[in-house]
Amino acid sequence: MKCSCRLKNFNKSYRIFKIQKRLIDIQNIDEKQKLVKDLNEKLRINQDQQQQIISLTKLTTSLTEAQEDTKKQLQRTTREKSEALQKIQDLEKALNDMAMKYGVMAQEHSAVKETNVFLEKKMRNLSTENQQFLATLMDLKEKQIEKLDEANELFKEVEKMRAQLQLSKLPKGVLELIQDLTKNGDFNLIQEIVSQIKDMQFQTNGNEEQKIENDIVSNKQRSQSTIMPNNIGSSILQNDQRTRSETMIPFPLSKGEQAPSKVESRFKAHDKEATCVKFNCNGNLLATGGGDSTIKIWDLNRQNECTPVKIFNKPISCLAFARDQESIFMACSIDRKISICNAKPFKLNQTMSGHSQNINSCTFCYSQQLALTASSDRTIKIWNYATGSNVATMACASEVMTLDISITDSVVASGHKDGNIRLWSIRDHSLIKDLKNLHDEAITDLHYMPDGNQIITNSKDHTLKLIDTRMFQVVKTFETDHYINSNETNQIGVSPTGKFAALGSKNGKLIIINLNDGEIEEMFENEHTTSIVACDWSKRLSAKVATVDSIGILFIWD
Repeated sequence: MKCSCRLKNFNKSYRIFKIQKRLIDIQNIDEKQKLVKDLNEKLRINQDQQQQIISLTKLTTSLTEAQEDTKKQLQRTTREKSEALQKIQDLEKALNDMAMKYGVMAQEHSAVKETNVFLEKKMRNLSTENQQFLATLMDLKEKQIEKLDEANELFKEVEKMRAQLQLSKLPKGVLELIQDLTKNGDFNLIQEIVSQIKDMQFQTNGNEEQKIENDIVSNKQRSQSTIMPNNIGSSILQNDQRTRSETMIPFPLSKGEQAPSKVESRFKAHDKEATCVKFNCNGNLLATGGGDSTIKIWDLNRQNECTPVKIFNKPISCLAFARDQESIFMACSIDRKISICNAKPFKLNQTMSGHSQNINSCTFCYSQQLALTASSDRTIKIWNYATGSNVATMACASEVMTLDISITDSVVASGHKDGNIRLWSIRDHSLIKDLKNLHDEAITDLHYMPDGNQIITNSKDHTLKLIDTRMFQVVKTFETDHYINSNETNQIGVSPTGKFAALGSKNGKLIIINLNDGEIEEMFENEHTTSIVACDWSKRLSAKVATVDSIGILFIWD
């Protein structure tokens, strides 16, 4: 019984154990499933996160590439901005230049407009004068025909008298003189001579024959003095030549004039090349200009005391002293500016501008407050240097390298790059004469000779020429192997009477030429060591010459 109870208890305990174990297994399975479920969920989440990481990595790579592109684009934009700013600056500069050129063109247009109005008025006047002239000419031709008929009758009468009065005994050439008078149109004198011949009793005495011949020659000269000029178009030059005899500046006779024989002084005038040198009208002041943008005034009465002047920022291109005031001078620079100054004491009186290219030459009128400038922009400008205004502009066919004015202040002579000389009227600013093909290359300098009837020129073809302004012909040509023209603004010096000319050569030689016979009077070979660029001859001290060279050295010769 006891055993049976125990067995029952055991079975019961065993079943309880199995049930408990099963319950535990069931719990483990649920937990396991739950764990598996959780693990799958985490795995899925992990996969999603990895997918997101991959997407983010791709996005990061895209953003990095976009950032690099943006950076490059920013650099390109910055560079384009800099280029655009530079272009804006260039455009502003070009606009300023255009505005300046427009101002110059406006001034030139105004001057041309005024010139056109003047020319139209002058053309109308000339048309009226031409009609009057034609009417007068027709009247003269009719009178000439009548006089020719009378002359034929007179010659017939003379031939008849030859037989009757034995005119073969008259001095040789009497009939030829009568023929000349006929050509000149003075028939009244012919009639007078014929009447005298009719009343004369001819003898063979030689003194009587000479008297008759002298009377007729005197009548011929009297006739020639009444003949009118044939070339009406040259009236301006004729007036200039007639006025020249009244206004001629007295110079000493060339009989005692001498060439310089030695160096008086030597100076280092400029830190860079010298470009020009000029004496004043009294010969006591000397001005030099250089590539260092300075002007130096040398007082020759005070042991060559030097006053440096700085009024430009660019190299000096040309200088000129006033012809009637010893202290007034004009200076021009390559920035196309013009200054009118007083030398002693120094004072800047006036500043002018208007040329569009380099100013190559400048000069003053003799008696008017006018100054002239010549430029590579192919214009000559006339200035009132008291007011600074541009009085007139004369347009040329070639670059203007040099100019000078006649002593009557009526004609301007300009030398050009094409080798021509052009003569201009100061009164109406018109071209009087174009002397063509004088030189093979550019004319670098020219001067009116002291007599006012000739012009001397200097050229890049290494020759000098003397031109007669009345006949418009080359009178003399000067050429020597020792002379080489160094640059397009090479300047020569002419002595006060025009007997000598001083030439500065590229090889450093100073050559003094006698313009009367064309021979070399003096030659100095060892002083200048480089090219001489400019010379000038004092107008009051007959043997005083100044020269400057391409390294800024100034020599004064005496």
